[in-house]
Parts: sequence; structure tokens; C-alpha cells
Amino acid sequence: IIFIFVALAVTIPLLFRFKMSVPPTRHVISMYDKTDSLSKDSHVLISFDYDPSSKEELQQKIKELAPEWKRGENKKGLPFIERIQHASVYMEGIDFVRKVAEVAEANNHHPDIHINYKRISVRYWTHSAGGVTLADVQMAQKINPMFQQ
Repeated sequence: IIFIFVALAVTIPLLFRFKMSVPPTRHVISMYDKTDSLSKDSHVLISFDYDPSSKEELQQKIKELAPEWKRGENKKGLPFIERIQHASVYMEGIDFVRKVAEVAEANNHHPDIHINYKRISVRYWTHSAGGVTLADVQMAQKINPMFQQ
């Protein structure tokens, strides 16, 4: 009986070309598809309920959770958060990148990292969401202690 209800719930809207009033975003679909492959020990945060509705709301979340991070936009106008690390020597910067990469890998949420000699830029944004999500701000908060004050 349950199978029949599920089959009807899926096929009737398709037959009558019913559309959801708010379709799921690419981000939601992508994250839903990935949840099956996560181990029960996974540390990744999956947050479907937070997508800043305005630049002001995003700025407020950054100020609360990761105040040292600055908001920016890429060439396509998509928002990101960024923090810069200045190393005293090149290899110190490479070591910093390795430490950030280890935390990112452990949390399955990876930043864009740009190395320009002794200047390292760490940017977080969720590609599938087309901007910054709460998971990005929380990862910034996690790696914040690694930066020199």
C-alpha cells in the first residue's frame, strides 16, 4: 500500500505537469544526492535552511561568526568570503596551506586557495549554491585560528 501511495505521489504530478511552487535549488539537489555516500562519522555540515537573502544579512553572519573575513565578489558577481595570510617566507606559506587543506579535507568543504609568493588568499563559497552559505562561514570560523594575528 505504501508503494502505491509513493508511486501516485510521484506520477500524478508528472502526468498533469504539476510544478512545485518553489523548486529545489541545484545546491539542495546536489547535497541530497551526496548524503547517501557520507559515512556516519562525517563532519560535514549540510545546511539547507540558510541562504542569505541579502548582502546585509550575509555581512551580519560574517561579523558574528568570522569577523576577520571580508566579503567580496568574483568577476561573475558571485559572493565569497576571504581572508589573507602573509607568511614571512615562502615555505611557511606552503605549510599554512597544508594545514588549511587538512581541515578542509576532514570536513569535506574545500576553499579556493591562491598562493602569490608569500601572500595566501583563502576564499570560501559554495559553488553549487552560487554564493556563500552558512557552511562557508562555519568553515571560515574553524580555520580562523590558523591565521597570524
